[in-house]
Amino acid sequence: MSDSIIRVGRRGSNFIDANLLVFPTKKYPKTKKRAGKKAAVPKGKKAKPIIVSKVNKEKQTLCLIKYSQMIADDLENQGKYKRMFYAFYPDYPKENFKKFVNMYYAVVKNKKFKYVAQSQEIRHLLSYFTKEAEHELLIRFINKLYHFESEHPDSVTPRVKKRCNQLLVSKNHTELFGITMG
Repeated sequence: MSDSIIRVGRRGSNFIDANLLVFPTKKYPKTKKRAGKKAAVPKGKKAKPIIVSKVNKEKQTLCLIKYSQMIADDLENQGKYKRMFYAFYPDYPKENFKKFVNMYYAVVKNKKFKYVAQSQEIRHLLSYFTKEAEHELLIRFINKLYHFESEHPDSVTPRVKKRCNQLLVSKNHTELFGITMG
């Protein structure tokens, strides 16, 4: 064997020519392994909402309707009912709760709307009144939405207007909302 041949590994049959080996002259710094990526907390408008599954969202809306009914029936204890709702859904926006409860109270007690809730919650309330066969409340709710929309344009989405018109036609009433597609 020549001087340039060296044995590699534990077996005696593995040999390499030492003249072919290249050793690096520069020492590279070792990279530090991080324990884990830090979770960045989004701020302002870039903050993504917490993702809620469809089933949980429907449960949340039914609870919202239930607690709105309790508040409409018993105004003195509305703080108690609000705390009970937030015990189940602490992440629910307080402004949306206020708008929905106000809207529901205005429909049930035949008062004027001060606020209108989000379109998804409006659609849930429309379907709730339809499912519970509350035809008088359904028609009253649609009329109030129409009057609020005439006072505050673009407060009701086209999808909600379309659903209201469908429900009115199914109840043998004339369509209220004139829908113009952009």
